[in-house]
Amino acid sequence: MAVATISAAAAKSLPVVEILGHKFYMYEAKKGDTLFGIARDNKWNDAELQRLNPQAPSPLKKGTKIYYPVASSDSRMISPGDISYSPKTSLTHVVEKGQSVYSIAQMYSMPVATIYALNPEARNGIKIGQILSLRKTPDSIPSDEQKVSDGFHTIAEGETIKSIADDYNTSVASILSLNPGLARSGVSTGNVIKMPENGAGLVEVTKVVETPVIENFEYVTVQKKDTWETIGERAGVDADLLAKANPDMKLLKKNSVVAVPKIGSVSEEAVVVERDDRENSAEGIREIYKDIHRISDVGREADPMKVVIVAETPAARKDTEFIRGFIAGLDKLKNKDLRVQLKVIDGSRSESGIVYDLKTTAPDVVFFTGDKNLPDYLLEYAESSLTPVVNTFDVRSEDYLTNPYIIQLLTPSALFNETVAANAFKKFGERCLIFLGPEDESDQLAAELKKIWNPERIKYLPMGIVDPAGMAEKDRYLFYAYTVKKNEIEKTLEEIQSFTELFPLASVALLGRPNWVMFDDSLGEAWHKVNTFIPSRFYIDENSAEAKDFQAGYKRLFNRQPVKSIPLYAAMGYDTSTYFIPGLANASNDISMLRRSDKTVQSEFDLKRLSNWSGLINPPVYFVNFTPFDTIEKIVIE
Repeated sequence: MAVATISAAAAKSLPVVEILGHKFYMYEAKKGDTLFGIARDNKWNDAELQRLNPQAPSPLKKGTKIYYPVASSDSRMISPGDISYSPKTSLTHVVEKGQSVYSIAQMYSMPVATIYALNPEARNGIKIGQILSLRKTPDSIPSDEQKVSDGFHTIAEGETIKSIADDYNTSVASILSLNPGLARSGVSTGNVIKMPENGAGLVEVTKVVETPVIENFEYVTVQKKDTWETIGERAGVDADLLAKANPDMKLLKKNSVVAVPKIGSVSEEAVVVERDDRENSAEGIREIYKDIHRISDVGREADPMKVVIVAETPAARKDTEFIRGFIAGLDKLKNKDLRVQLKVIDGSRSESGIVYDLKTTAPDVVFFTGDKNLPDYLLEYAESSLTPVVNTFDVRSEDYLTNPYIIQLLTPSALFNETVAANAFKKFGERCLIFLGPEDESDQLAAELKKIWNPERIKYLPMGIVDPAGMAEKDRYLFYAYTVKKNEIEKTLEEIQSFTELFPLASVALLGRPNWVMFDDSLGEAWHKVNTFIPSRFYIDENSAEAKDFQAGYKRLFNRQPVKSIPLYAAMGYDTSTYFIPGLANASNDISMLRRSDKTVQSEFDLKRLSNWSGLINPPVYFVNFTPFDTIEKIVIE
């Protein structure tokens, strides 16, 4: 029999007990009370009160517990659409290399003004390791001062993916799809994850369900040495339910009266949420992750690895050479028992045609050869299909900050400049830093150097002429030239060489601009004389075994040498295929589990996520050192 839902406004001050999800007012009878009088005084339905308390005598014994249902409007069942989450935890972010307030705001989808409102000191700049507050608990948020950053959760001690999914009314699968970084970082206290929308991933179905109800309350007298367990065993009721129905009875005394809820059930249609049973175990959650990200043995004895190259302009030299290099890499791997299906899509076609090809091919990984911006259709495809898209040549895109399936292969500019400056300071920080030539305000590397160098150890020579006045013969110097033009670089080298001849006991090194690497054939001899360090994302040591294998393989396949360029586009394709294909095969197609590159020709690969929901970036870059001993050292820095 269903419980009636009569309004009970007059009884709001009475204690409420909850049994099997149903709430009841609990009234303790006074001397002379009758059920009729209690119903009248509390504006309850007398028949319903009699039905729920059939053993209650009239007049009632003092202290007898009388129960009546709380109105359904106070205790209705909650469906997925009814729940909205209000953040109760603070949110912080630890600043990493290459990040700015702007990029952090992008990552968390919040206004820059919010970060400044919560962290006023950030207006003067931020530092690596600095902890920024991105959200405070609701009771500490000043009205109209900031926008609360919803959609993120800081994992508390003891929480699991399942418990978080339950709290936020979403599914484990939805959390894992938004946060592929959890494959590495795991569910650890303090870890921040992005949260899906309320109800995401949950399926509502209408079913006939057996709903437990309280038929009525009966009463038993406590016997000597009784416990909740012994009473429950005699009455056929769980001991915990007995304790909940009698919350004021801390001790069971002989001859006291205990209310016993009698349980029945009703069959009724109800809208219920169907959950994946695998959510209830760690092994099951891992299986969900595998299903979402198509984690399986691909490229070997099982299914072939499906690879797509979206060539922005297939006839262009950059794209043609990249594809040839990629094929040369596959040829290099032919004895590794790897099976690969490669498809090249013409990126100059209509977007709808490209997306159709992608959906019908269902690749395991996509490579895009554009060098400006990732097209929106690829960003949407990556996020909707959970397929990694490698942004091969572009260094300006910041789509990796918010799209977990974008791989930024060339180190982003901000991170590149910060990494180079930090390593230059680590190696030469005790030296006097001398800037040569007219200041270039757009030179971000110079700006990073000025941030960390001791101002008292910086000297400016705006004419680009090395004036020995004020310079000590035995001091240590690091020169940095703003110039990027070859003829001006030559003049700079002459100036520094003249200085070394004048002060032979001085220790001299030159830090070049990244574009200098394209002049290594003609200026290399002069660079050696002044111990030059050129920062670069790519460099080929022509004498390395990897470079010789690449050149020989390319020549054998295409009967020609790779077209000269900076970077060498064919080497980019070669490194990309020889890294990603075996890497994904070894990682069972899990892009989050790719390891550091081993033997590449031109670029170093060691992919990293900035957050659980961001894409992957590639931090390693080089110092190419033209030593005074006529050797070239390619030094990996991060």
